[in-house]
Amino acid sequence: MVLAMATEHSGEDKAARLRVGVIAGSTRPGRQSRAVAEWVCADQIPSLDLRLIDLADSGLPLLSEPAPAAFGQYQQPSTRSWSQLVETFDAFVLVTPEYNHSTSAALKNALDHLYREWHDKPVAFVGYGLDGGTRAVEHLRAIAAELGMAAVGPQVAISLRARRRTPRRHRPRLCRCLRPAVRI
Repeated sequence: MVLAMATEHSGEDKAARLRVGVIAGSTRPGRQSRAVAEWVCADQIPSLDLRLIDLADSGLPLLSEPAPAAFGQYQQPSTRSWSQLVETFDAFVLVTPEYNHSTSAALKNALDHLYREWHDKPVAFVGYGLDGGTRAVEHLRAIAAELGMAAVGPQVAISLRARRRTPRRHRPRLCRCLRPAVRI
């Protein structure tokens, strides 16, 4: 089962807002991706309905479909469930750690499970790591382009060398990163 946690917006029409899936892209013990994704979801942007998707709760095995994702012939229940969830979103924020100059295997696996469901959807990037996750995001940009996603805004790069993992100084950049998704 995949967790999609809604952010709270009182009195607003949720149908009028862009539904954005914020994917916590690591399943590693001691990971920071959930905390960073929660930080992204806490941002109150009136035109966005931000929802956390935690890959640790996804139940996705390593890619196990017999046919390529581009064919859309999913046989595994976990893939069909993942497909249905991804279909419900208008855009995504991929929160990624940087492991060995790239993104996590869990996030790459989640992206590789599907194809059509990602196509033409805006995507923003939040990277974290000792150097801000910039190399992981560069890999994700190439993957997103192959999946037909539309990358928007500058990335948010959070250095784990700092004492606070989600410093307030990143908040303006996060807002600038998400705003173009609203215009698409």
